[in-house]
Amino acid sequence: MQTSTHALRIGAVLGDTTSSHAVGNGSYREQYAFLWNADLIEYVDGAVVYLDMRDDFVREPYSARFRVRASGMTFIAATIHINFGEVVADRTREVAALTEYWHWLQETYPADVGRILLMGDFNSEPHRPEWDALRTVATPLIVHGKTTLSTIDGRFAHLYDNIWTPIGHDLPIAACGILEFPAAVGLTHEVARRQVSDHAPVWLRLDSTAQRSPPARPSCVPVNAPAGTR
Repeated sequence: MQTSTHALRIGAVLGDTTSSHAVGNGSYREQYAFLWNADLIEYVDGAVVYLDMRDDFVREPYSARFRVRASGMTFIAATIHINFGEVVADRTREVAALTEYWHWLQETYPADVGRILLMGDFNSEPHRPEWDALRTVATPLIVHGKTTLSTIDGRFAHLYDNIWTPIGHDLPIAACGILEFPAAVGLTHEVARRQVSDHAPVWLRLDSTAQRSPPARPSCVPVNAPAGTR
């Protein structure tokens, strides 16, 4: 792994989990973490929090490199929680800064530039104009469906959560989508929002034996959704 002139803070790696220190400005701080099935995936290196010189991010992103045991393929997992803020403009600065962060990932992991997964809660729909700069180098996997839970059971409001991959990536993505977990586990949205999360997680599935992605775009759709809500 190469380093750049940006400051880094190393994450803690313990068994099949790795986590960041508490990141965030002011009193609202949180930790990022990666968890994996050690029978299928192994941690390689590079568990670091990115500290941007201009302090563009309220919560700086976190990344690490992993390997698929069956195929030997390495990939980069990076995650961020964009600050929602008071107005849309509070989010656009962080979204714009993601392009520089993406280039930093490419410079830091030169052998894996085609296998970057930037995932998280972006608090912005992927079709909005603030994503134009990142779209020159990456593309969102989730383009249909919504991820934020409304107060009405079975309804979702915004597509804020996503996974971005390099344009022309060589990840063997077999499928991806949104797990609408309240219906899957039998919770009302009220209970889910209060006790679990007001966001449904996004996911992708890699072909563990393949080295390269199939030519067709994988199917990325909500799952466990009542009829008519997708």
